[in-house]
Amino acid sequence: MQYNNEIADKTPADIDRLVRDNIGLVKKIVRKFKPRGHHEYEEMMQYGTIGLWKGIKAHDPNKGKLTTIAYRPICWEILLYLRNKKRAAKHDNCRVYRNDMQYTAEHVKENLWEVLDSLDDADKSLIDDLINIPAYANIAAKRNITTQQLKCLVKKLIDKVRFVI
Repeated sequence: MQYNNEIADKTPADIDRLVRDNIGLVKKIVRKFKPRGHHEYEEMMQYGTIGLWKGIKAHDPNKGKLTTIAYRPICWEILLYLRNKKRAAKHDNCRVYRNDMQYTAEHVKENLWEVLDSLDDADKSLIDDLINIPAYANIAAKRNITTQQLKCLVKKLIDKVRFVI
């Protein structure tokens, strides 16, 4: 907290000032969630600011720094937004919107299969291992690579398929 660490009963003006002064924490956390596009970034910022506000309300200077106390409420509010967004997409008559175009779940499924068919054998093998072998360590051992190398491969594979989902 940048101003008065001894604020016991925070007034609305104190809370507003603390929100403005600590909005950088929200921005940092939102960037960790890697929002897709400006709209999603703004939505996450709004939910993160609600979390910051809740963290400020719950903050007791004797128990720790504001940034430490507010971190979890910010994350939880962003996760709540993502969960609700996922539910809304699920219940929106099975439709997906991208770039102001509307796709049915069947269209996305067809495109996903096209992308999966276009993958090379190494990527298909990795997908098969990810489905059938429960632990990264076991998959890495099977492929004679480190777990970190496996995580990089999985990230690249997800990036190839991500735009379809």
